[in-house]
Formats: sequence, C-alpha cells, structure tokens
Amino acid sequence: MSEIHSQTMKTTILLAITILISACAFKPHTEIWAPEIKGVLKDNGKPLSGVTVKAARTDWLKPAEGCPDSYREVVTDIEGNFLLPADEHFSLFTVMGDSVFSWKVCAIVNESSFMLWQGESVGIVTENDKATLQCDISKEQVNTGKKAVLCTEM
Repeated sequence: MSEIHSQTMKTTILLAITILISACAFKPHTEIWAPEIKGVLKDNGKPLSGVTVKAARTDWLKPAEGCPDSYREVVTDIEGNFLLPADEHFSLFTVMGDSVFSWKVCAIVNESSFMLWQGESVGIVTENDKATLQCDISKEQVNTGKKAVLCTEM
C-alpha cells in the first residue's frame, strides 16, 4: 500500500468519525415519542364502554388518513374512560437537533373508525406533557387546520 493511499484512508476514517460524533452523542436514555393521553369517549353525551381506542405515530408532514397502525390500543371502561400510556423508547445515542413527533388517536365503534384527536411536538416530549380529552362521536368534526377532531383538549 502506498504512502498516499494510507494517508487518504486515515483522512477518510477521521472525517467519517468526525461527522458521526458531530451528529449524535453516546448517551443512553429513554425518549418519549408521544405523551400520556387520557380521556372519556361518549356518544350523544352517553359513555361508550368496551370501545377500542388506538394511538398511532404519524408523519407530521403528511398525516395518514383514517386510523393508521397503532403503537398502543386500550378499551374504554364502563364510564367511557381510556388511558393511553406515553410511548417511550430506549436509545443509546442522542441525535443533535430537534426531533418532530406526531400522533393520532382513533376509536373503533361498531367497525367504524373515528379520528378523535391529533397532536404533535417539536423538540423533547417530557413525562409532564399529557393530554386530557373529552370526546363525543355524535358531534360534527371540527376542522382545525390540517386535522379534523371529535375531542376537545382539557
């Protein structure tokens, strides 16, 4: 191997390592990709029990239509209450810059899908970030920019 080739390899490796460590840092931690979401689901003011409520991560640039694949599903209790725990993930590295997370909450009632609420966060989602929702599937969906919702955030 020639001296020039050896020097080029060393430079390339050093450059690759520099780029790698400038973009992320070794720091084992847990990231929250979606907050805890709790709420009550009703139909014409009457609690809906036994209904599946789903939370799904979505692409904030182009939100999915309907109810995308979920990361968490729960069933409402007799009073229509539901609790979707925070979506937490362990990571060995921290990526520099702000992450963007978005999520959608849907309900499946009698095989019909209802988009209840959508949220998003730029930067860190913390354990203090929680959403409390009041949802009624009999109400007309409210359009708020790029999302149509059946819930109000408390």
